[in-house]
Amino acid sequence: MRAAVVLLSTLVLAPLVAQAQVEELVSPYVQVFAPHGDFVRTLIRVKPAGGDGWKMVGDPKLGCRLAAPQAAAVDATPSGSRILQVVLSNSPTRPRPILRVDQFKPDPGEPTAVDSQYAADYAEQYGERAFAGRFTVSDSGHIVLRKRVNLAMVGGVYKQGAASAYRLQAAHLSADRQLFFTFDCAEKDRELYQETVAQMLLSLEVALKEK
Repeated sequence: MRAAVVLLSTLVLAPLVAQAQVEELVSPYVQVFAPHGDFVRTLIRVKPAGGDGWKMVGDPKLGCRLAAPQAAAVDATPSGSRILQVVLSNSPTRPRPILRVDQFKPDPGEPTAVDSQYAADYAEQYGERAFAGRFTVSDSGHIVLRKRVNLAMVGGVYKQGAASAYRLQAAHLSADRQLFFTFDCAEKDRELYQETVAQMLLSLEVALKEK
């Protein structure tokens, strides 16, 4: 572990060459511990989605809700583990830019909270567990949103047939449920949707049990 912890605001960013040494990035809306990759820099630069051009989607009774672009196609009907799907474009490009939310009940002995160690392990092990190693990690971090919402985040590139695709996944754990937020798009479209997905993630509201 590095001895120094550097705090950055959205108004003062260190040069990119120095960011690999930063242990924590901070904005008025989020903290990111052990930040890595372009998505984190976008996340601390933008504000939560909301207001004109956005709509709140998701059922709080199912654990969460967030803001989606007004024009996005939303399916909030539970199907298997999926409790929400947001399609960000009707473009014929595949894979389509889709954010989906899945919910699971924890098995006995599974972790029930996200901390920095869990987030580090999550990013390190994700490629092997989800893609049998055929996943190149480019983004990771332990994200702490307002309202005490902790997320383990990992992002990277994988092959979908002959095409290269990008995936970003964030996990939230509690004693009664696990929530997974997964965004997929064509790798070439990543920059096109990165800011929108960051704003959506910042708008996330998760039902938390009172201590």
